[in-house]
Amino acid sequence: MLSDKRLSIIISLILYVLGLAAKVQAKSDVYWPYFNLPPLSISHEDGHFTGIGPELGVLLQSQMPEYGHQIIAASPLKIFQSVREGRNWILSGVLKTPSREDNLYYSKLPCRMTWTILAVIRKGDSEYLDSKGQFRAEAALSDSKYRFGYVKGIDYGDLESLVFNHIHSQGRAFSSNDFDKLMQLLILERIDFFFAGPMIADFILRDSNLSDQIDIVPCLEIPVKPIYGYYAVPKTEWGRKVIAEIDSTLESVIRSGEHRKILQRWTPKQFNAFFDRDYKAGFEDALINK
Repeated sequence: MLSDKRLSIIISLILYVLGLAAKVQAKSDVYWPYFNLPPLSISHEDGHFTGIGPELGVLLQSQMPEYGHQIIAASPLKIFQSVREGRNWILSGVLKTPSREDNLYYSKLPCRMTWTILAVIRKGDSEYLDSKGQFRAEAALSDSKYRFGYVKGIDYGDLESLVFNHIHSQGRAFSSNDFDKLMQLLILERIDFFFAGPMIADFILRDSNLSDQIDIVPCLEIPVKPIYGYYAVPKTEWGRKVIAEIDSTLESVIRSGEHRKILQRWTPKQFNAFFDRDYKAGFEDALINK
């Protein structure tokens, strides 16, 4: 027979172990979805992701150990559909739009920065270039014979209404799930142009060694300006709690200087002149004035 003292010790140990197990089981999984959008997120053959979003994600995840962090691949359409359904997903680098704000809580500070979208065309195609080399986006989108390519689920900022009208009119539009495929369609002359952010366009051009065949040009309708993307979560009680934790963690990452290093490392050289000004306004000043 066990003595009362030994029995008490054994019971205490059992309760302790059960308590630890309960804590482990109680660890809530969160999902960080990405798709191939270099350099914001770069998909590799073995299934892992690199780039701005995943690098920043690692920093935040290390400071949120109470969650089980799962990295998954999903298309833009799947991502926003899942968030509307209230799934425990954390979106990275999302642009703010009125329609999205119906379903999303955004971080107080942005997590990434890029600049106004550019037009990607074949070198030598001056069909819709003005005398200054700017792409006449509205005119090109109005021409049903001039073939346009787009990525489903991507927001096109100041050109959104023009793009939307073109896609839903009788104009010729080809959809894809990533920009690499659009570049291939452009080279094969299946499409004549598409739009992309400067960081995306610059990365694809360098990675594919197509600078002798492709031109990246500014759009006449939209002057160069910074575009900020945010963390976003579903508008649920879970999302309200998690976005508060992300806000706190993102602030510390920005204060540490690590955030700036990651963004600057991926910024195209031709945009270095804008980087210091726009990073200060969007992140450092915003941190002080929030």
